[in-house]
Amino acid sequence: MSIGNPNHWAAGVAQRLRMIQSNWAEEEKAVRQDYLREEVSRSLEQVSSSDKAACLDALQRYFPGRAATTTTVVKETSGPATVDDACSQLLNLLKDASGEEKETVLKRLEAAGISASKESQTDEAEEVIDLGPDVIRKLKLKPGAQINSSRVLRLLVHLLDAVLSIDDLVWNLWHKIAPNSSIRRKSRADLRSLIGAYLTNSPNVSFADVSESMELSRRVNTSLLGAL
Repeated sequence: MSIGNPNHWAAGVAQRLRMIQSNWAEEEKAVRQDYLREEVSRSLEQVSSSDKAACLDALQRYFPGRAATTTTVVKETSGPATVDDACSQLLNLLKDASGEEKETVLKRLEAAGISASKESQTDEAEEVIDLGPDVIRKLKLKPGAQINSSRVLRLLVHLLDAVLSIDDLVWNLWHKIAPNSSIRRKSRADLRSLIGAYLTNSPNVSFADVSESMELSRRVNTSLLGAL
């Protein structure tokens, strides 16, 4: 997507970055940088490759006194300009990677639907999951419909990115609008942490814990939208 004026794009991103810095001021520097990096990365998804350099330059001018933090985050987020550049960087990194690290990369590529093996592609095409009646009804599918398990995983990654981004934004806005509210996202209710723990089979996190956190986020989101 082409951005007409990089300064307009940078102004909006800078405002969100300041909000993140303010709301997460008590967190460790590394955690704040992760949040900043995620926000810049998400915003850059709407920018064409030819406009990214100008947009990032415009964004850096909004943080002249935070060069050590924000400039580093912006430069790290800019990343390779093309897919070919990204492949070259990955191959260079893999030269010194351990066998376990290479295996992890292969698994992530396969999860994204990228595989050099024809056998894997055939398995992906044939691997299906029968849906329950509740899922069929919610997705408005025909009875007996089946879905591709590989596509489920790929879609899960995108849905998590969207849901967690909205969750962070909602709570940041809530802390700004209602700083004295008794409703808080405590560490126990941090949706990002709970989902990670649940998916890795942590005995300390149940599906009920994840559902409770999502319900709390939904209620706050509904309140904000209702106020608008």
